[in-house]
Amino acid sequence: MNPELTSHVDLENRVLEKLLAGNHPILEALRLQIEGGSVRSREFTGVGFFTKLSPSHGARRAPTQRDRLHIGGVYADIPGLRNGAGFILFVTNGYLDLLEGFCYDEAWPAQVRGARPYYAGPRERDPAAIDA
Repeated sequence: MNPELTSHVDLENRVLEKLLAGNHPILEALRLQIEGGSVRSREFTGVGFFTKLSPSHGARRAPTQRDRLHIGGVYADIPGLRNGAGFILFVTNGYLDLLEGFCYDEAWPAQVRGARPYYAGPRERDPAAIDA
């Protein structure tokens, strides 16, 4: 794997870990979907990326009443980006679907070494807000 993609995959993994951290049935099911899951495709847009995800084969559906759900609140300081980056995980019909990363008014860097993901707001996610 080339160094640019390796650094990007590391960022995706660290961001997904933060997005899915917490004690909530939806988050627990989505974490299990990642284990053994795969990437269907990855598109770099110039100002971020879209990574389409496939959950592990036979994975249990997350217990949500909504057809579509998004989980956000994770950002990152990334060397070379003055204003950092943000991330959103999209869930469709209870299954992982897409991870979006984006930056603000500048180009996405070729490598993302040294990224520091963080939560915007309270460190503990409000479980009621996950399926609101």
